[in-house]
Amino acid sequence: MKLETVKSIILTILVLSSIYLFWNLVTYQQNYDSIDRREYVKEINIDQKKSMKELIIPNKLIFRKNETEYTGTEKNAQIGQLYRQLEGWDYYNFQKNSEEFFNRYEQPPYEDVIIFQFSDDIPFDLINSLFNIDAKTVPFGNFRYIFIFPEQLNDEEGTVFFLSSDMKSAVKAGVRYNQLQEFLTLYNEIVGESVPYYAYKKDDESYLFVLNREIEVNNSKFIPRFFDTILFKDALFPDPDFVTKTGNRYTDGSSLLDIFPDTKTLSFVNLTVQLNRMISSDDLMKKAVDYVNGHSGWTDQYLFNRYEQKENKIIFQMYLQDYPVFSHSGASEISLIIGNQGVYSYERPYFKFNISFNPTYQRYQLLSGKNVLKRLEENDSVDLNGIEDILIGYQLTFDMKEPLIILEPSWFYRTDEEWKKVGGSSLIMGGVNDGLE
Repeated sequence: MKLETVKSIILTILVLSSIYLFWNLVTYQQNYDSIDRREYVKEINIDQKKSMKELIIPNKLIFRKNETEYTGTEKNAQIGQLYRQLEGWDYYNFQKNSEEFFNRYEQPPYEDVIIFQFSDDIPFDLINSLFNIDAKTVPFGNFRYIFIFPEQLNDEEGTVFFLSSDMKSAVKAGVRYNQLQEFLTLYNEIVGESVPYYAYKKDDESYLFVLNREIEVNNSKFIPRFFDTILFKDALFPDPDFVTKTGNRYTDGSSLLDIFPDTKTLSFVNLTVQLNRMISSDDLMKKAVDYVNGHSGWTDQYLFNRYEQKENKIIFQMYLQDYPVFSHSGASEISLIIGNQGVYSYERPYFKFNISFNPTYQRYQLLSGKNVLKRLEENDSVDLNGIEDILIGYQLTFDMKEPLIILEPSWFYRTDEEWKKVGGSSLIMGGVNDGLE
C-alpha cells in the first residue's frame, strides 16, 4: 500500500473521530444545560418557607371570669405561647356533645373559660397537621373556636371543646398532657396582663369578641424591599426559556403573569387548570401552602385569614407585629384559587417591609369596641348579625412621592367575604378624624 493511501486513511479516521467527539461534546453540553435549567427552576428561593402550624394560629385569646367579665389579648406572642402548649397535647375520643358545652357555657354557675378564636373555619381534616391526634377518626366539618374550662383539666388529662363558627355545633375531645402546671402558670400570667373585652351576642347566639377600651396606636412607615419579578417568572413558569414578555405581561402560551407596578402586586394564572368542581377546604389549604413553599414565597409575616369556598379560594393576610394589614388593592394578601389539577390563580405583593422610616409619626386614638359596635349599629348599611369579626388593623397605602409604605391604624370588620374599615373609629391626636369607610 502506498504511503499516500495510508496517510489518507489515517487522516479520514482522525477527521471522523474529531466529528464524533465534537458531536458528543455538543450533545452532552445540551443535556447538561437542560438539566441545569430544570434544577435552577426548582431551586428558586424568594424568601421563606412556612409550615401549616406557623400559618394557622388563633387571632384572639379570650378569657371569661364569670357570666359577663371578659378579658383577652390579640398579641401574637401571648397567643402563641399558650397555643403552643395545646400543640403538645394528645387529643383522643372526639364526640359531638353540644348539650354539655352549652350547659357549661350558657348556664350558671358560669365557669371560667379560655377561648381560642381562629380567623375563619378550620377543617377537622387538617387537625392532624396541627395537633397530636390519638384517634382513628375525627369528626366531619369545621371548627373556629377551642373552648377550655380549666376546671375540666385534671393532673394528667382533661377535656376541650371545638366549636363551629356559629357556635351551634360542639365537639368534645379528651386530652392528655405532661406539663399541666406549666400551662396553668402561663395562663394565669397572660390573664393578669389581659385587657377588657366585650362579648356581643348576635341574634343567632354566636358572639363577637371585641377589645373594649380606647387605645393609642402609632402609624408606621417603611421603605420596602422590592423583589425582582423575574424571580417569580422563573419560579412560576415550568420552563422560563419559553416565556415571552410584552409590556408588564409574561406568557408561555398557556399561563400569564401580570405585573402591576402601581400596586406592587402580581397575578399569575394557569389557563390549563380547570375550575369545574368544589375542592375540600383541607385540600385547598395543603395545595396552597405547598405551592407558596415551592418557591419560598412567604416574604413577610402572613397568617391564614379565610376561605371563599364558592371560588375555591384561600387567603393569607399580611401582619405587622400584632395587627393585620388591609389594602384596597390586594397589596396585603396572598390569595390562591385552586383547581382540579393545581393552582389556577395566584395573586400577591412583590415587596416586603424592610426599613422602618417614620421621623414624624402620628399617634391615633381608637374607639373602644363597644363604641365601634354602636357606630356600626347606627349605620343603616351594616347588619351586625352579618359581621364575623371586628378588630384593629392597619390600612396600607403607598406614598405617591417617595418609595414609602404608609400604615394607618383603624378598626375593621369582616362580613361574609370582605374586610371593611370602620368610618370614624380613629382620631389623629390633635383632632383630625379619619372619616373614612
